[in-house]
Amino acid sequence: MSFTIEIDDKRLQRDFKKLKNDSPVALSKALNTAATETKKTELPGLILSRYSIKKPRLNKGIAVTKKAKKSSLGSEVTAGGDPISLTSFVGTRWTKKSKKGASVAVIKGKRKIIKHSFIRAKRGQKTKQVFQRKTADRYPLKALKGPSIPSMTSKIEPKLGPVALKKLADNVAKQLDNLISKG
Repeated sequence: MSFTIEIDDKRLQRDFKKLKNDSPVALSKALNTAATETKKTELPGLILSRYSIKKPRLNKGIAVTKKAKKSSLGSEVTAGGDPISLTSFVGTRWTKKSKKGASVAVIKGKRKIIKHSFIRAKRGQKTKQVFQRKTADRYPLKALKGPSIPSMTSKIEPKLGPVALKKLADNVAKQLDNLISKG
């Protein structure tokens, strides 16, 4: 899932050329700043308002994949990755008292107990995961996963567009003020 911000309006570019030849540079800086702010604050903020994923794990899956240049005014923020281990979500725990299974809250406010599951590290690994047995035997084990970052992003995508465009407008105004004050 990717979110693209692009400016194609020829009249807008012509008006900026009247200002100075550096206007495409100002626009590309504004687009790159908007993309970086979307990557660092806006997109994680919207995802964290719905899901209880740990922020460092979330930041690993979001990247600015295409930066704007003077010649091509467009930047791209991409969310990628595989389904995430359930232990990457805040509040995942297993209680010995109940012995019902691991308790997981993927979506904020909706805690579920996964019956017959437990939290352990695989042999030779340090990171813990939530497991369930595939059969009545001790092995094989099945590692349980939550949603991937692209699927989380697709759920909040309608909210993201207006926020990113507002950031872009603010950054364009700021870069133009910088350009005018220099020249």
